[in-house]
Amino acid sequence: MAFGAPVYGYGRALAAPQYFPDASLTQILQEYVQKHGGRSFFQNPHWRDELFGVAKAYRGRHALNARYEGQREYEERVQHELRLSKAIIEKALSKTVQFLCWPGGAFNQTTLRLAEKAGYLATTKGTVKNSWGADPRRIARIGGRAALTRNHPVLDKYVGRFVFAAQVEAYRGHPLYSRLLSWSLTTVYTCRRLLGGWKGSDR
Repeated sequence: MAFGAPVYGYGRALAAPQYFPDASLTQILQEYVQKHGGRSFFQNPHWRDELFGVAKAYRGRHALNARYEGQREYEERVQHELRLSKAIIEKALSKTVQFLCWPGGAFNQTTLRLAEKAGYLATTKGTVKNSWGADPRRIARIGGRAALTRNHPVLDKYVGRFVFAAQVEAYRGHPLYSRLLSWSLTTVYTCRRLLGGWKGSDR
């Protein structure tokens, strides 16, 4: 993607309709940045105001040719992704896949209905603990806190596996592991600060 392309708000692909931006506006912004220095354009402390000004001028001259995915398009895309991913995994494992862990934990009533239609017996529902008599089609998952160690080889090797094991035992109600989990997560935060800080949105 060339410098100048707008970065729009985003959500998890399965739980939100796709946005189709105005291609002409994207091209104009990219050309503007290229004309004014490319990468070095962003050294200008007012680069954001400049680009918003270019976009505002464009919208003043043209109707914005952008749209969101319609409900039918959205459902067709989600159903295609659910069925295709299921088929790929089943082929690779040579066994039937009947359970789905929602990517990023994102789902809604539409995706739940389509997952059942795709052949899944149950899907994940977040980190709320399973309870007797609850809907068997919804299964709680172990929280993703072990991901705190992801992309950091030292923490992943020496801390990540322990954190996940502690999460499993704490989920089962073991009081000692609940305390160890709290301690280990605090340790992970501290180690990441000392060994290079956070990446991406965690920074």
